[in-house]
Amino acid sequence: MHRLLENENQIVLAEGTMAVGSLLARTPVEGEDSRNSSLIMDVSFGKQQAGTEFTTVGWSGPEHNWVWSRANECEIQLPPIRGEGDFQLQIALSPFTHGTELPAQRVSISLNGVEAGAARLRDISVLAVDIPRAVSESGEAITVTLRFPDATSPAELLGQADKRLLGCSLHRLALLRLDELACATDPRLGEPVRYVGAPVEAPAALAPEWNVGAAE
Repeated sequence: MHRLLENENQIVLAEGTMAVGSLLARTPVEGEDSRNSSLIMDVSFGKQQAGTEFTTVGWSGPEHNWVWSRANECEIQLPPIRGEGDFQLQIALSPFTHGTELPAQRVSISLNGVEAGAARLRDISVLAVDIPRAVSESGEAITVTLRFPDATSPAELLGQADKRLLGCSLHRLALLRLDELACATDPRLGEPVRYVGAPVEAPAALAPEWNVGAAE
């Protein structure tokens, strides 16, 4: 049985189209503990975006401004972090839902096998997980594993042609350094990567339709 942790949804930084659009438009932001943040890496996903370089296992083909998960477990591979400090990963996701039959999607996140948090998503959200020092200081590539125990296909749920096992669509991923003296020019992943892909679009563009693009 898949169950969420007692502190479920504590990793949800923003929920809903307007809240997410507002947050993404002002990244980098001040941390909840009043520390400043510097943007180290910012990647968009979708057609002609750089995100395809980082998605590895369990993802569908890129669509307009997103890529759908197509398995219960998906992976993103990130380069090693260089340097010391406190780092946070922010991930923008939209759940595949349908009325009362599938009102939400559960998602859990682990970093190099270390559990980082879990949430139950009913709308587009930004999840924020702190990267453990053991991971950030390991000098190794970071495998971000997302698990979607409620993933299902439109074919099974709605009788449609799309047979992909959909959990959430992935829009954007950002890596931030949390530090009172944070400097955006500090090298953490080599040279900082700012706004890879298209700039933030209007919030309405953040809500994908499950049936956009061909089924795989």
